[in-house]
Amino acid sequence: MRYFQSKYDYLVLSLGLLILSLVIFFPVSSDLAMFIQGGMALHNGGSMYVDYFDVKPPFIYYFFEFLYSIFGKSITLYRAFDFLYQSTFLLSSIYIFSKLGLSRTAIRLFTVLMPMAYATLSFPNTFQVESLLFLPLIWFYYLGSKSNSGKYDILIKGVLLGIAINLKYTFGILLLADILYMIIQKKGIRSIIKQSLIQFLIAFAVTILLFSPIIISGNFHSFIDYFNYMKEYSNYPALSFSWLQTAIKFGTAFYTENYSLVLFLGALFTVFHIGQKDKADKSIVQIKGLIIFVLILFTSVVIERKLLIYHEQRTLPFIVMLSSIGISLIIAEIKNYKKLTIVIILIVVIPFSPIPRIINILKYPIGVLSLGSREFYSTITEGNEGQILKKHYIVSDYINNNINTNNVLLINTGGNEMICFFDFDYKYSFPQSAFYLNYKAPKYLKDKALEDIKHADIIVLQNNDISHNMFFNYETSLSLIQKNLVIWDYIETNFNQDTIIEDNFIIYKRKSSN
Repeated sequence: MRYFQSKYDYLVLSLGLLILSLVIFFPVSSDLAMFIQGGMALHNGGSMYVDYFDVKPPFIYYFFEFLYSIFGKSITLYRAFDFLYQSTFLLSSIYIFSKLGLSRTAIRLFTVLMPMAYATLSFPNTFQVESLLFLPLIWFYYLGSKSNSGKYDILIKGVLLGIAINLKYTFGILLLADILYMIIQKKGIRSIIKQSLIQFLIAFAVTILLFSPIIISGNFHSFIDYFNYMKEYSNYPALSFSWLQTAIKFGTAFYTENYSLVLFLGALFTVFHIGQKDKADKSIVQIKGLIIFVLILFTSVVIERKLLIYHEQRTLPFIVMLSSIGISLIIAEIKNYKKLTIVIILIVVIPFSPIPRIINILKYPIGVLSLGSREFYSTITEGNEGQILKKHYIVSDYINNNINTNNVLLINTGGNEMICFFDFDYKYSFPQSAFYLNYKAPKYLKDKALEDIKHADIIVLQNNDISHNMFFNYETSLSLIQKNLVIWDYIETNFNQDTIIEDNFIIYKRKSSN
């Protein structure tokens, strides 16, 4: 089915892209800053797991090394890239859902609702690894939906699966989603085993290829050492009935609040509706496939055990389509009750939809265009990330205006946004102090941290960065580093406290050698 057959299709697409363009005006988030820091370190000659450490697969940092070589530290350019990437995903989705014969009304709704759902996650939860998953994910689903597979479809699915795994290891669960999808398509068991095995082998080959920079450099043992340590992080918090209750509550809160009650009910309407559909309806299998992918992707969130808003967004491509289908069905049923429809929209739909949040985030383009990005971003108070962003601007201003050295080391957990505002490239190894201050941290990471400290002339130490998921306790960088007698003794011996900024960032300056 060719989608763009009416001027309304182009108008709807224009509206969707206009909503999506709001992300261009978002400031840097803590995770985006860590990606940029990793790309910066590699661009300046560093090596993964030797000069830079993080929990994600190395591919994401080689990708950001490429972006850093083009964009430098310009947050606007990174956000513009996110807009272009998500626009490509949106156009791909329109093409795919049209090819699969899904309702034109549902596709039009998706074209607007998907940008709404993504943009209203706001700046801390956009341009994440989950966001980068969208494009390979939708094509992976499509290739598994085709009634007649092409000659290279299985090979391409294997490549897409490999890319997904190298964005985040738990995304490998997509192979399970594909197997279940093939089962409901009533494919033969031998065909399912054959296709799954081929996909697995190709995904493994892609993984080897994307790990090749580490293998060739001889640093693979460093990756293994760090991976073994990070298993402690991935196993926290411990699985229990209490944690499962928390996960259910969090998932419910995300889909009814962050995603929106109206869209969630639309998705539920689709789930219940397909049970009443004619078994011969060609779209029923594709819709069941959407449901499978939502459930499997949500399961991957549970497996990771880190209940953060941006983790849930991996389900958006499919649950938004389920919502679009459900809302289109509801519209078809009540279209003869025009007055009632208007009343329902005004009283129920709009307040409990993403529309109020879209209106709220209009403050970003308005603020940036009227005040300028720096002045506007430094006034954001949206949650903890907004408050800390303002403080990072103040700290970076102090460093840029009062410190005559590039050897500035940050000891904090929760994001290093300020490195994007420094007048120089940040050169040190850890985006999170928890990686070496955690009580389970191995000696080689503590030694690397001490090596960084010995090289630094300025230390910025945070005293309120409580992160239970990272530290496994409720302490801060300050309290934990004071318990590391080797590191703390070196700091006390060789540094003087210079000032405290915003009550939370203690600046230490190296003592004069004279």
